[in-house]
Amino acid sequence: MSGTPGVASLSMNVSDGVSTLYRFGPFVLDRQRRVVSRDGQPVALRPTVFDTLLYLVENPGRIVTKEELFEAVWPGRVVGESNISQTILALRKALGENHCVVTAPGQGYRFATAVTVDAGGAAPPSSAPPSPRRDRRRAFQLGVGFGAALLAVGGGFVAIQPWRAAPAAGPAGVIVVSDFENDTANPIFDKTLTAAAAIDLRQSPRLLVLSQQKVQDTLNAMTRSPTERLTPAVAREVCIRNNGQETLDGAVAQVGGRYLLTLTATACGDGKVIAADKAEVDSPGALLPALDGLVDRLRRDLGETTVSVQAFNVPLVSRRTASLEALKAYSEATALFDHGRHLEAIPLYQRAIELDPKFAMAYADLARAYEGLHETKSASDLITRAYALRDTAGERDKFDITLRYGRIVTQDDLAVIRSLRSWASLYPDDPEPRLDLASEEEWLGQVGPALADGLRALAMAPDKERAYEIVMRAYLLANKVDQARAIGALAIARHVDGDRIHRRLFEIAVASDDQAAAARELQWSRDKPAERILLIDAGQAAISLGQVRRAQTLFDRALVVGKAAGLGNYFAGAYARLLADIGLKDAARRELAEAPPGFDSTDYRVTLAEVGDARRAEALLASAVARAPSDTLLNAMSAAETRAALAMGRGQAAQAVEALGPAAPYELTDFSVPYQRGLAYLAQSDGAHAAAEFLKILNNRGVEPLSVHYPMARLGLARALRLQGDLPGSRRAYARFLQAWKDADPDVPELAAAKAEYARL
Repeated sequence: MSGTPGVASLSMNVSDGVSTLYRFGPFVLDRQRRVVSRDGQPVALRPTVFDTLLYLVENPGRIVTKEELFEAVWPGRVVGESNISQTILALRKALGENHCVVTAPGQGYRFATAVTVDAGGAAPPSSAPPSPRRDRRRAFQLGVGFGAALLAVGGGFVAIQPWRAAPAAGPAGVIVVSDFENDTANPIFDKTLTAAAAIDLRQSPRLLVLSQQKVQDTLNAMTRSPTERLTPAVAREVCIRNNGQETLDGAVAQVGGRYLLTLTATACGDGKVIAADKAEVDSPGALLPALDGLVDRLRRDLGETTVSVQAFNVPLVSRRTASLEALKAYSEATALFDHGRHLEAIPLYQRAIELDPKFAMAYADLARAYEGLHETKSASDLITRAYALRDTAGERDKFDITLRYGRIVTQDDLAVIRSLRSWASLYPDDPEPRLDLASEEEWLGQVGPALADGLRALAMAPDKERAYEIVMRAYLLANKVDQARAIGALAIARHVDGDRIHRRLFEIAVASDDQAAAARELQWSRDKPAERILLIDAGQAAISLGQVRRAQTLFDRALVVGKAAGLGNYFAGAYARLLADIGLKDAARRELAEAPPGFDSTDYRVTLAEVGDARRAEALLASAVARAPSDTLLNAMSAAETRAALAMGRGQAAQAVEALGPAAPYELTDFSVPYQRGLAYLAQSDGAHAAAEFLKILNNRGVEPLSVHYPMARLGLARALRLQGDLPGSRRAYARFLQAWKDADPDVPELAAAKAEYARL
């Protein structure tokens, strides 16, 4: 991959991190270095004043409530409103008479100065409230980020706050867990005790357990087999190559009817023993509680404070004896999932739950697998069970479970970001909350912060496919297709490319009109877990070219692959909407009928409205809003789309535009809102406003590279320009649409209409 343009430089950037620069007036705020300068001269700010300014410039143009500032600047602390007032006063004094910070009486504060962002090539945010990547509930968009909202309790929300003891000072140290020596006759100890020790150690904010994927990559670099047993000597070399501090070596032996368990921590550099401990038990079932105790003492010996160990410590065994067999199945499932083999991991997660019905993280990780497959009902049931068992999990895992519960059940995106910032603050060297934070920032269109957090997480976790995918997505949002492609190439070069990376590479190929590259990605997925997803994406891309018959073939293949894996036809609503968008309303009605009982989605409701079933669309929307009153994107965007479609069905174009008002902050989610608004303006013969909406789509293809709304926006622009009397511009737009659809099925209604309109010009 050395010849791939940009890979070397991107690798350097990932290693060195990225510094996001916010520019407003004569000021520059450096997010990473926590420095503010005016005309090149530093401005002295107290930490809380800097944090307040940072939050305001990351949310320019909108009113930031005092409650938001409490969560952002003083998370987990009890402070009064006077703290905010004094901080704002100090901030205004530091900025001088620039009137950047405006008071909204009785509400909060608004940053009134335009802000631009420089973050590795990211596009600056709008001065309007942030807009999300795309509606996560849209059926074609298989969610890949696992951050989430807060848990609804009694109609309110409870934020996760870092109220526990702060971690010990200093950066976290990398520790490598070697494979336990098993000197018993029982093979179940071969991997389970190693996995159990790693789970216990992960609770510590002072230790970072080197991931299994990173261990395997390092073994490859050492010209060793990635499946080689990690002996203490090999673990030490792996540790040195990853700038680690210690290895943890363990052993279990059977002496008569008793079992002896030993743990040894060794310095990677000189091989000296730092700490050693042992425990003797009389049954296999007592080994896990004994291991919990040994790991607790080891953490203290490695320098973690007693207060920290007590605060971040939930035993693996809680109130009952955990199942070693369940732990074995869970560790095998996690290894498969981390390598992108999601479908293969599901039976093993299920096996772990069968063996231990109170295994919280097995429920949570199985929910994650089903969520990625868009099996929402299964994911919801599983994460609800995990949440009920969350107190049996460690602190890191508890954060993860609660956030995933919110992701699937409550979905308050702004609260999510506050919660994730708390998690990232509590575990500053943990890449997971940073990855979730970057993903959520993408959903809300905060491109600069998303790219900065994504690159920072990638620097911390260069072995995680998800980190590369999140950065690729951020670059696509910023219309930096070449940079996104180079990050994908870097993932391939580092052998961490799975479903996510190749799905983004398929999008990049379509956005670049590179049919050969798109075909290669589709071929790559053949007989892999990613095949179903890529077939659906390819079908969507075919529709965007007007090739309905080819799309139907691809969707049929995807359905067969999905059924073989026990998965339903979740994309019927999305396919129906695509058909309706190109004028095939009868076909759309037939596709709606294929949806499974109880199915609902934004696409499903909008299409019902478009084909004339307004009563059902209204009923489904009312039910969805009642179920999730705090869902940010449902209430602000999905509901707006449905109401606009209902208004258009009644011939009320002006009301459709009005209905889309709440979606304005999120209007570049997946092109639906600007496209609907453009059609409504066309219906009012308002060519100028219609053209502006369609240009939003045409100028931001990276937002949704596969969307049929992209070519249809070209047709909409042609019609809008015709209304304005710009006939040469209209002809050019028609010609470009017809060129893009040169291989479209001849009986597609919108193609026939475009040809007739072009001929009349």
